[in-house]
Amino acid sequence: MMEEYSTMAGLVDELERVLRLGNKSTIDSAVRALQSSIKDTTGTKKALATTLDTGGATNVVPMAAGSQFNQITPRGLAAGATPVTSILSFLGGGLPLATANALISSPRVVGETAYKAGQLSRGTQQLLGLIPDVNAGQGLNLAYQSQQPKEKQ
Repeated sequence: MMEEYSTMAGLVDELERVLRLGNKSTIDSAVRALQSSIKDTTGTKKALATTLDTGGATNVVPMAAGSQFNQITPRGLAAGATPVTSILSFLGGGLPLATANALISSPRVVGETAYKAGQLSRGTQQLLGLIPDVNAGQGLNLAYQSQQPKEKQ
């Protein structure tokens, strides 16, 4: 019992240290630390963030990942490249291509599209669950046999 308690206390301390949840920390720094844990290539920070989900918090990691898609305009290098690529697309393909380029480079549009695609996927999975499993060979054989002329008795 005491060993389990010390393990969990160590885990809480590690979470506070990695996610910067000390006494003087701000919400902004904690959110940034959580977002950086998603981008973690070694997996240690991401494993700690996933521990929050398994420990009772709901959807912490997906919500932090989704927060990356809340801005209409891109950040970083893409912010500088998007106007240039949009102008080049306009010169090469006109307004439809420039509009498509601007939409594709928007994190918000990409995030909303991914969210709706996930909802559609869940809906189709539920719909497909209503259809009974049929062996394709048997189904084709039944369809073939149903079109054959009936024997006279």
